Amino acid sequence: METTEIAHTGLYAHNPENITEVRFSSRHDVDRSFTVLIADHLIEDPDNEEKAGIVVLDNDNAQVVFDGLCGSSGARGTAIMFRFAHLCSMSWQDFSAACRNNSKYRGGIIDIDTSQDEPEAGNLVRQSALGLSVSPEADSRSDFIRALSEDPDVPYKFPPSTRDSMVEEICRHFMFIENNGLSSHIAWDIRMNMNWNRTGRIKGEAPMNPEHDFNWRHNVEQEPEVIQQALASAIAPYIKRPTSILEMDEYPCEFSQVGKRGGFLILRKFCDLHMSATRDVSMFDRLMRLKDDQLEWLWVTCRVLDQDLSREERMRTMEYEMHLQRKEFEEGARNDASAMSHS
Repeated sequence: METTEIAHTGLYAHNPENITEVRFSSRHDVDRSFTVLIADHLIEDPDNEEKAGIVVLDNDNAQVVFDGLCGSSGARGTAIMFRFAHLCSMSWQDFSAACRNNSKYRGGIIDIDTSQDEPEAGNLVRQSALGLSVSPEADSRSDFIRALSEDPDVPYKFPPSTRDSMVEEICRHFMFIENNGLSSHIAWDIRMNMNWNRTGRIKGEAPMNPEHDFNWRHNVEQEPEVIQQALASAIAPYIKRPTSILEMDEYPCEFSQVGKRGGFLILRKFCDLHMSATRDVSMFDRLMRLKDDQLEWLWVTCRVLDQDLSREERMRTMEYEMHLQRKEFEEGARNDASAMSHS
């Protein structure tokens, strides 16, 4: 007995032949991308016939445009295939109108909602993550960064990106506001306001003496300087001036630790250029003034630090710093005990 192969795309199960990507060009350097498919059913709700039928997915905004077209109306076979093929062959104006005028349209997509003559720019990062084809012209990365991203030994990823999408990504980065809202900086949250291991014990490192557990715990609880010293040691590589990311000295960074108890790391200068957004100069303006290689490395810097200063990495780094401090603590205790025994 023959069985029909079923593919999964997003929330939908479908015949692998009943899917296509529809692209629309515009004055922007990245095409707009949609996926059109004929769904047999929802993956998690096979009995829900309302979701079966033609589905349109917005690849750039990661959302469903509509689903269930011709699904429960009995339109099957030749009729639904005709609707599917017709939708996939439309111009942008006809396609966006067909989506907008569909009773199942979910809304919230700017270039469809506003009947734009041309689509917005596509999202290169999302298209690449979905495994969609990306034209070489739509990738502004240098050969070095491309190779770096493809190196399995490099823990960071720098997906295909244009100059515009790099600017957009940086502008969407977390910012720390200073001077009563008069300026803001690209920033990273380095607070340790979560549960993490303060015992000084780390798997794979030298074991700690359990006889010192009580005194060490008391030391940590009663002396806030212990954690502050660990944080200072962990953040020291960034505070030294100048510092560089991935040892690229041509792109020096100047960071400062700010906020209550130094809970945030901000980028003050990049390549000796001020990187604050003010009432006079927006962050967008700052970025647009950068040379191509400078912008690329600022983008790389943000992506590297986003990973290196993530909650998981902060916990791992701080736990190691506490391990080093406990080693000193136990060594000091042993020295004190030795001195007492010889007195």
